[in-house]
Amino acid sequence: MVNETLVRRLGLHSPQDILGKTLSLDDTSWRFHVVGVIRDYNSLSLREAIPPMVVTPNSNAYNLAALRLAPERIKETMTAVQRAFASVYPNYLFDCSWLDEKVAHFYQTKATTAQLVRNPGSAGQPGKKPAVGMIRQRHLHGAAVDDQ
Repeated sequence: MVNETLVRRLGLHSPQDILGKTLSLDDTSWRFHVVGVIRDYNSLSLREAIPPMVVTPNSNAYNLAALRLAPERIKETMTAVQRAFASVYPNYLFDCSWLDEKVAHFYQTKATTAQLVRNPGSAGQPGKKPAVGMIRQRHLHGAAVDDQ
């Protein structure tokens, strides 16, 4: 399956235009038969554009799955998901995180950084202003050089 953004990026006018087609990615030997188009959804910051996306059954490309759960059934659904995962992937660790917690943490970090930049004296000991600076890291032919 592909998302609506990928359909548009390929210059197609409708989801029906890609159904049944074969898609190859990144000049690799991976070829995918498109069986559906999913609606776009934010998987990154809400400040970033929704990227083109492919959802594939290729087990070599697995790294995450997104699930929408009914709030009143989270515990029993997650128990079933963990059991299913363990039966299909007995040698892999099941790891779960919640999108709402990740989003809240992301924006809390942004708010804290903005507060520090606006009012450096608001963090640390009262009356003492901490140094606020940035460290950039550049990679030059495999070597890392830190700039302050």
